[in-house]
Amino acid sequence: MAFILVQHLDPTHESMLVDLLAGYTSMAVRQATDGMPLRPDHVYVIPPGTYLSVAAGMLHLSQPQARHGARLPFDFLLHSLAEDCGARAIAVILSGTGADGSLGLKAIKEQGGLVVAQDPDEAASGWHRMRGHRRDLATRQH
Repeated sequence: MAFILVQHLDPTHESMLVDLLAGYTSMAVRQATDGMPLRPDHVYVIPPGTYLSVAAGMLHLSQPQARHGARLPFDFLLHSLAEDCGARAIAVILSGTGADGSLGLKAIKEQGGLVVAQDPDEAASGWHRMRGHRRDLATRQH
């Protein structure tokens, strides 16, 4: 199993996540690059200011279409994951703000994939609140 991490950062802010995670896992931790193949026991981190998708078992980077305003990198990734992996797709949503990921979760569930969402009441920080509709989508049984 491979892991792909998406975090919301200012597009000009360099992420320290690769270095931080590498000290806590024996898995290889890499910043995603265009055309990088997904490999088992690897962790891939989205670079700042990009969209990440999966197609034919490879990672693909693209620039967001909207220069300003709402960017939805998690929805973008999850839609591609649902299309590429179908019922083998797994999405885990940790606490956060906004609706990014809501439509992607729905796409994963429609393909028979697994969706897990953190209960916002169990989030480490009070300001991290996941919108209720993401939690509802994750827990709704079909």
